[in-house]
Amino acid sequence: MKSIVLVSVAAVSLATNVQAEMQKLSEVSWWAAYGGSNKEGAFTCAMVTTTPDSRGGKLVIEHVKGADVFLVCMLKPTWTIEKGAHKKVALQFGYGRIWQLSAMGSGTELRAAIPLRNLEAFMSGFQSAGRIDVTFVGGTETAWQLATGGGGLVEPDFIKCIRMSMPVTPTPPTQP
Repeated sequence: MKSIVLVSVAAVSLATNVQAEMQKLSEVSWWAAYGGSNKEGAFTCAMVTTTPDSRGGKLVIEHVKGADVFLVCMLKPTWTIEKGAHKKVALQFGYGRIWQLSAMGSGTELRAAIPLRNLEAFMSGFQSAGRIDVTFVGGTETAWQLATGGGGLVEPDFIKCIRMSMPVTPTPPTQP
């Protein structure tokens, strides 16, 4: 019995130390940018905002070092989503392009992957919009309207964090 308690305490201590490595890079209005090690120890860059209407929703845009995708995560503590459930989500920046996302759910969150090669187009829409509309297609959740105010100021820190996490490609020699 004592050894089980010690193992549990060690596991909680380890998780806390790893989690403490995420650092806030910047914060303005509704948005904050983070960089550092996630709970699994992988280097992660993220932008986070909450629904301004006090409904408890949170939108996270994140990239884990080495991944060829970035994730758009929607979280809400009152959701009860069956693990592995597929949900359709439409995300629109102002009056711009509508991003049709196929999200995977579990518990209180949905996660949709977008190829990293589309990050520039995605963030360009983000920069030029005054708001983000998140529509949960075929679900019972009311659409979210998120402010982008401040996001344009933390977005460069998010992009810089991603670029810094990418492998450096050495320049081949040009002279003998």
